[in-house]
Amino acid sequence: MTFEGGRQLEGKESSFEETFSFESRIKTIDAAEDLARTHLQELGWPEDKIERFALSVHEAVSNAVVHGNLGVSKTSPDDTSISERALAAEKTEKSSKKVTIVFKFTKDRAEAEIIDEGDFLPAKGLSSEFREGDISTSGRGIGLIGLDMSELEFSPGRIRFALERKDGDNF
Repeated sequence: MTFEGGRQLEGKESSFEETFSFESRIKTIDAAEDLARTHLQELGWPEDKIERFALSVHEAVSNAVVHGNLGVSKTSPDDTSISERALAAEKTEKSSKKVTIVFKFTKDRAEAEIIDEGDFLPAKGLSSEFREGDISTSGRGIGLIGLDMSELEFSPGRIRFALERKDGDNF
């Protein structure tokens, strides 16, 4: 993962913005999640909020890498798993497409914007709806993000979400 730049947000103590850009590799998904977790721990966020935000980063970056840039669809004519097809796609020129993450953190707000360079569009469109009892192993990422975040915006190639600490949260 390449650090593209970071800066202190003006006028806010313990606040910062960082931008990271990396090639589309499966191993970078966990690294992005770890970055989010580390930053929020440094700001003293409660563990439950850290986990919710880190999971959302994981899901969004996974979608950007696997579906956005590598172009792997949910279904396969030969019954291979999404993971198998993503690892195979990593060996193509598609893996050089970048994913960019912009993190903005304060003591009361965590925001992430994930941008990919892919042209993959889901056949049925994007949905932030999560159906209770859905135990499928894929296709739930944006729905999970929508459950936990206080803000969610998405469009092909871009997702932005935020989580805010509210009065009464443990500090």
